[in-house]
Amino acid sequence: MARRKKSLIEKNKKQLFILAGIILLVLLAGNFLYNYFVSKNVNRYLIENKYYGFKLQTPKGWIAKESTLYSENEIGQILSECKSNKSSSVAYQLGDFIFESQRYPEGFGVNGNFPPGLTSGVSLEITISCVSVTPKIELANYNTKISGEKAVQTFINLLGFGNTKDISFYHNNLKYEISENIYIPPVKKGLPAALLQQKTKLDYSNMVEKIVSSFKLTK
Repeated sequence: MARRKKSLIEKNKKQLFILAGIILLVLLAGNFLYNYFVSKNVNRYLIENKYYGFKLQTPKGWIAKESTLYSENEIGQILSECKSNKSSSVAYQLGDFIFESQRYPEGFGVNGNFPPGLTSGVSLEITISCVSVTPKIELANYNTKISGEKAVQTFINLLGFGNTKDISFYHNNLKYEISENIYIPPVKKGLPAALLQQKTKLDYSNMVEKIVSSFKLTK
């Protein structure tokens, strides 16, 4: 009886070992397939900082630009001042990050006068500012969530860009603002051209939606 029980235990151990091996192979295969079919088509950006940090994914070929005005020590000092200054809700812009498609036009005119020959393109701008007080009224009107934080999504009609999406939320005494910029050159008159313009706008909007959904706070 003892020998039979020992045999069953050894058999169960062998089955568990085989099962664990199969699970490991499935996980490795899944990781390989993801890296081969998905990973190669995206850019992964990780913005690291002692006080703020985030990561996101953009389509392959997108360009990231960073404009951080302060060192990490200076940011720490500014945040300390912001927390002690209760009279202002937003004191300093600490960082500005732009993620843009390769075709996004660089040279814009002023007052909605765009030079001819510009290509269509899309960009996403993320600005980070320190805050002393989180506006409770704004949070009460939240209509979406970003990385688990309550966020307010609004639309602004900008000349030359049309209806533009803006998302803002607060985390660790910082205000994050995500703004999209989609530029599509004016089209000639006619229904086919207008429909193509609408489709391009929709494609860009869906692209931005995927990028924003990949946004994760790391601090």
